[in-house]
Amino acid sequence: MAKSNIKRVHEAIEPVSSAIIPVLDIYLDSENPRHEPINDEAEIVNFLLKNDKVKELAKNISQNGLSPIENIAVIQDNQKRYIVIEGNRRICALKLLNDIDRVPTKYKQFFSDCIKKPNKIPT
Repeated sequence: MAKSNIKRVHEAIEPVSSAIIPVLDIYLDSENPRHEPINDEAEIVNFLLKNDKVKELAKNISQNGLSPIENIAVIQDNQKRYIVIEGNRRICALKLLNDIDRVPTKYKQFFSDCIKKPNKIPT
């Protein structure tokens, strides 16, 4: 397997800072500890929907918003892309709630229903 271009958390040496980044500009972590390495974001989405209760999380987020005490952490890879390193499931849910075209066909109705109701979905 090729060495990742992503600095892992323990390798990060740059100072921590806060920024507002549009959710659709954040990439899911292909090397998240919840799954084997997956290089295709659509495959990561399918895995998380099937195995990690992302549907339930998306419904909760659409009804209640994000918890203000749970931070999402990202890093930039060598290509200057933002990769989520903490909050992969939350970013997955948010991406699907913000862009129905990313939702696998099997789950489109569920996410459409979440989006149609009055919601608190962050962008």
